[in-house]
Amino acid sequence: MAHLDVSVLLRSTFHTAHKISKPSISKCNRKFTITSSARHFRRESLFSKGTEKPEDVVQRCLVHFRKCDLPSLSQYLPRELIDDAATDGSPLLSTQSPPLLLIGNSQIQEQGPLASLHPILDIGARRVLPGHLLRRSRVLGSLRLSSTDFQQQVAITAQTGEESVFIWNLRSLQEEADTDESRTEKGRWVISKIQRESEEQQQQQQQQQQQQKAGEREGEEHNNRNQLPSTPQPKSSPEAVVYAQLEALRRGDVYEASQFNTWRELSVTVEKMDGEESSGNPSLHNFSLGPQFELLRDILGSNHPYTALLNHSSAVLGPAALPTQRSMLQEVWVKTYSGSRVTGEWVRFVWNLSLESSNGCWMCTKIEPFLDT
Repeated sequence: MAHLDVSVLLRSTFHTAHKISKPSISKCNRKFTITSSARHFRRESLFSKGTEKPEDVVQRCLVHFRKCDLPSLSQYLPRELIDDAATDGSPLLSTQSPPLLLIGNSQIQEQGPLASLHPILDIGARRVLPGHLLRRSRVLGSLRLSSTDFQQQVAITAQTGEESVFIWNLRSLQEEADTDESRTEKGRWVISKIQRESEEQQQQQQQQQQQQKAGEREGEEHNNRNQLPSTPQPKSSPEAVVYAQLEALRRGDVYEASQFNTWRELSVTVEKMDGEESSGNPSLHNFSLGPQFELLRDILGSNHPYTALLNHSSAVLGPAALPTQRSMLQEVWVKTYSGSRVTGEWVRFVWNLSLESSNGCWMCTKIEPFLDT
């Protein structure tokens, strides 16, 4: 048998490996790239040169948001949110204390772990992202708007079970290469905005899909009623609870609206139709549907401006705030119907919502009228 040179065998194996088809090579390289970057997960130098794809940035940010790891998130945040004068050399958020948010007549300062990121995170993202269920997140769609703008639709489940869809908007630092420092960041993807899809947007998308599959349905109102929860559910967001109550009150269904209430103690000063003021502080020790229904019915039937909620023509959600991660204040603008006894076209309310430990659902604890002073 002739002597076989080992070097010749190795070269032959090397050339044979290079005959693999291109899709297999790209697939292998893609796996190797992910594994290699995962080994250096916290090394910012690997990401500051624009080597990451925007899809990978979203996945990494989901991990950091779940842990509320702000130092690791800093490399994906806009420069205006980062404090360069950090004493320990690590980037810090420039906004140490979140600003006061005006909800109704009250100024609220949020205390959540992501409150300082309010310029790029809406209230839904600040509520859902901390501690979210990472393995249940799903990418619904991606869109490359331009060479420097990227958008991705991601379904995220909160730790409490709330299910929401978020729109991630990322931008590439291509046009910020005026200084030596920014030249090193050219091509790096950063978060420009993360916002939750509203119930109206989700309903419109679902209606379009239904119409494409089965043609025209019975009507928009019928579809809207089917999409909103009729009873408290852990997967429902606090915004969905407000929409469900508003839709029930618009139809005059006080019983359905009362199912989302947990009014333990309610102190209200309201104006009756004859101009007199009355105050009450009913204490509800029985949390069955009966007392909640009776209390809501009495308030809606004789008190101003609560009567504007019944049979209103439309409603719009205004600003909102999270005093804690388990409580929320939502401002609501209600447009009265034509011929209403309530004076004024728009009436403003503040919904007080709380994540109840008894059933794990977002519930309405109080509805306060916003009176201009």
